Amino acid sequence: MLPSINTLVRVAVGHSEDPADGLRACDVPSRVEDVQVVPGAPADSPRRVLVATPRFPGDSEEPGPGTACTLTWTLPDGVVELPVAYDSSTVWNAEPAVLRLWWLAVTGEPVRIQRREYFRCPIALPVTFAPGIGGRTTDLGEGGLRCLLVGDPLAAGAAVESRLELPDGSTLTVAGTVLRSDQALRAPDHADTVVRFDDPEAAGDEVRRVIFAEQLRLRRLGLD
Repeated sequence: MLPSINTLVRVAVGHSEDPADGLRACDVPSRVEDVQVVPGAPADSPRRVLVATPRFPGDSEEPGPGTACTLTWTLPDGVVELPVAYDSSTVWNAEPAVLRLWWLAVTGEPVRIQRREYFRCPIALPVTFAPGIGGRTTDLGEGGLRCLLVGDPLAAGAAVESRLELPDGSTLTVAGTVLRSDQALRAPDHADTVVRFDDPEAAGDEVRRVIFAEQLRLRRLGLD
């Protein structure tokens, strides 16, 4: 599932090919101008999305090819997140205006999130699921988390306990279920993993506190 042309989207732009390196910008509004998919091609064939160039502090320097990004858009029943990577820029001469655009290469499968779970924020926190099994989050929300797991993927449907190391030095442990865990295309020794919390209310206050603090930090940096 890809966004259709003219879909309003939000773009998160990373610092590098590794999502764990954090963000240059998050939640930047844009619009889909074109989608490239080869009809009848295998699911793993190259797919690209063309969006209006996101505007944010420091955007005069384009991302490097392969920089990790995320597209987010809304549906009537929820929100969709699509992992992508910066591919290239182009210009359309649509008189009287000139449109500056980014091609974004699709790097993973879309994840649909219920609206009540979509109080989320891109944030990198150490997370472990068992001794020797862990990585860093790429975003955290009341309903779950997404992370880059070092090593092999986890089994979809597996019950896990997510142990998050919070910025204040404390640890938050939340029971959850693996929605999906796939080898990361641009980091073969990592698994792009999504975990849904079994009881979002159990740790809701603490998760919201962490998210609010991160959003405040990003605003101070001019990234939100």
